[in-house]
Formats: sequence, C-alpha cells, structure tokens
Amino acid sequence: MREILIRCDSGNISEIGTGHLARSLTICKYLIKKFKFKKKNFLFLIKTSGKYKIAKEILEKEQFNFIKLDYKINDYSNKELEIIKKISPKIIIIDRLGSINKRFLISLKNENIKSVLIDDNSKFRKLANLYLNPLIFKRKSFNYKNQGFHYSIFPSILERYKKKSFKIKNKKKIKLFLFFGGFDKKKIHSKIFKILFTHSSYELIISEKYKPILKNKIKNYYNRKNFYNKMINSDIAIISGGLILFDALFLNLPVICIPQYLHQKKNALALKKKKLIHCIDFNKNIENKILKLIDQIKGSSLLLKKMKYYRSKFLLKYKYKFIMNEIKNLCENK
Repeated sequence: MREILIRCDSGNISEIGTGHLARSLTICKYLIKKFKFKKKNFLFLIKTSGKYKIAKEILEKEQFNFIKLDYKINDYSNKELEIIKKISPKIIIIDRLGSINKRFLISLKNENIKSVLIDDNSKFRKLANLYLNPLIFKRKSFNYKNQGFHYSIFPSILERYKKKSFKIKNKKKIKLFLFFGGFDKKKIHSKIFKILFTHSSYELIISEKYKPILKNKIKNYYNRKNFYNKMINSDIAIISGGLILFDALFLNLPVICIPQYLHQKKNALALKKKKLIHCIDFNKNIENKILKLIDQIKGSSLLLKKMKYYRSKFLLKYKYKFIMNEIKNLCENK
C-alpha cells in the first residue's frame, strides 16, 4: 500500500495548538490497532520550525515518519500541491481549519489521490472522497453530511480505562485536572491555578512543564505518557473547548469548560444546552464562578446523576467507528 499522507500542523499558534496533530495521530493509531495497518503506511507532511517545532518533537516521540514543510508555504498553494503530487500518496488526510479551493481538490483527483477533509468549511468540500465537520459546522445546514459532535475523533477512544462513577460527594480532597490546550493563548492556566492553589480542599493536576517553576508546590503532574491515566483519576476536569472536551465526555468526567476561542465557545454552549457540561466565560468574575461551580458539582448527587444520564444518550451516537471504516475502505478500494 502506498503512503497515507497526513497534512496537518501543530504549534504555539492561536487555533492550531496540538489538537489537529493529536486527532490525526489518533486516526493512524486506530487504523493500526483495529485494521492491522503499519506505521510505515503513514507519512506526515508538517511544518516543524519556529513556532511549529512542537510537531517535530511529538512525531519523533510517537515514531511516525514525516517530511518537513517550509513554514512559509501557504495552505492550498501551488507549492504545497506540487509537494503532495511528488509524494503521490493513495490518500491524503487534511486536518486543519480553513477552506480548500476547487482547483486543489480537482488536481488531487486528477492525480488519483483520494482526499479526506476534517473541519474544512469550504463549499467545495463535497468534492472530497470523505469530509468530516465535528467542530466547525453550521448547525442548521442540511446541505452537508458528516457534521456535528458525533463525528468527533479524540485520543481517549484508544484508551481502556474504566469510566468515572461520578461519586464526588463527601470527598475530603477534590482532584482538579487543568488543561487549556497545546497553546494557551489567554494564559488561562496560570490564572486558574492561582485561584485554586490556595484552597486546601483541592488537589491540582497540571502539566509537568510547570514543574521547574512550581518545584515542590504541586505533587501531581501529567505528561504525554500518563495524560489519560491522570485525567481519569481526577474528579473534575477544568479545561478548554478543543478535543479535550470530548475526551472528558467520553471518560465520563464532570466538566467545567473555559473556552479559548469563538468556535470553542459556540461548541461548549451547545454542549451546555444539552446538559452535558458546565461552561463559563473567562472574565473578571471567574474566581466566584469557578468556585461556585466546583461546590455545586461536589455537593449535588442529583446534578451528577442527571449529567450522567444525558451523557449516556449522547455517547451512543458517536460515529468514530463508522469514520475509521470509511477511511479503511478508501485505502483498500482502487
């Protein structure tokens, strides 16, 4: 089988962060785990210098092959197209926010390169072999298929941890898991940390990248290897509105969502309306809001039971198995 080319980016840049790469890696790992694909079947085409260097670090740790792309090359440009044609994959999976143009898609078809688009909002995405819009979509649009939260793909679908029981009441110390994306544009983490750190009834679980600064002030850190283990063993997830939000739903964690970007806020509010999560804005009243919500979640068994009920109905509709089968079929069909 020729390579399955993955075109995405990861970096310390607004609305990019590490989510697109994490989702793409999840697709690769799922195909390897469930359908006996090999790592050599996958090749990443990705920017790796400057603000994008985290992509190189992640892919090297994950031991996936990649080709470095000059950060000056524009998305859907002639130069990008030339590089893809030269690689000549059987399939290209493009995971990024943006709008593909008609010429780009037709050129791929002319080269017999099948295309999979994720979170592309172009009116031409129908020309792709498969497109998914789990996070960027118009809720009242009936012109496009495969859109909505149920088409989400997130890393925890590969995990085998037992889901949370939602039992928090009467705990002496509440474990709070904090994560605000691969790129924390608004510095939410440090501000929320300052609010919660002084409360002795909370145990904070944060990224080990803060360890050199905090030293012995915090004992519970997570890294890439133990991320989901630490997450599942927490009591409440206080997180942003990217893929991590769906990880928390899937792992049955109570969620307080503080969105970083407008599209995250729209999605979080929609999930809040479905009674699946709590969502608050990052503003001057954040301290009172977040402490009040933690107390509500901690003190109300009925609230958690209702949330668990709505979650169970929501999770039954996830389509990730269907999506993976579709990608597998594209690989197998000539």
